Amino acid sequence: RQRVSLIRTGNGENIIHPPSRRRERVLGWLLDLLSAPPPDAAPERRCDALPLPLGSVPRNAIILWLGEIPTVLPPPAWTALRRQHRCIGIRVEDGWEREPAVGLSGTLYDPTTGEAFPAGDSAQMRTAHAAWRARREALWAEWWPDPADRLVVDTAADPLAALVRLLAQQGSRRLAAAR
Repeated sequence: RQRVSLIRTGNGENIIHPPSRRRERVLGWLLDLLSAPPPDAAPERRCDALPLPLGSVPRNAIILWLGEIPTVLPPPAWTALRRQHRCIGIRVEDGWEREPAVGLSGTLYDPTTGEAFPAGDSAQMRTAHAAWRARREALWAEWWPDPADRLVVDTAADPLAALVRLLAQQGSRRLAAAR
């Protein structure tokens, strides 16, 4: 049975639960995680630096990054961490992140950047959205260069089922490579 560790970061703090094989302990951590208040999305409170001290992660661990794509390039420590561990980025994406908001009027506010912008279906809005999406995807690829280490889940999908499928595919790929 594998050991599980949970590292939760947000609102300027890091909580590191040491590796454990005890199911009750891990379920307690998950309950704490799911009952915690959501992280502050304000730009000055975002945690874009590498939240993991390298020594806190057991060797050969699989690290699941659940959350937004960091808004900066990865620090050198991230490359070292990826060399030692399998790092998988998981994000939830809604329809507004894939396509510009159409049919809306007024002003929209983005809590992650602190910016307000006019809503509407205009060429300017579509161009701005395409540029934002391209920057975001480029950062996603910088943090997780291997597409097999990236999982995007739709808001209507089951994230746990998607994660299980991803891990099963990776296991199959490793078995095929070992042959």
